[in-house]
Amino acid sequence: MDLYIFGRFHARPGQEDAVEAALHDVVGPSRAEEGCLSIQAFRSTRDPRLFYIHSRWSTKRPSTITRTSRTRCVSSSGCRR
Repeated sequence: MDLYIFGRFHARPGQEDAVEAALHDVVGPSRAEEGCLSIQAFRSTRDPRLFYIHSRWSTKRPSTITRTSRTRCVSSSGCRR
């Protein structure tokens, strides 16, 4: 069984480019992490401040996912908490 993670990020006004860059920086290294089957980042076509991450992880080693998650660093890059 696989684990699917959907992340939603809403950038502060004027921080859209910073959030987009942070997501781009996270996606590449996350693909190389053990257990990552796929990960993609998206920007909303309706709201330029809204971003999403969709990822799929193997549940063979679920402890790896929680310990090495890189998505936490995105919240400090201009996203509302």
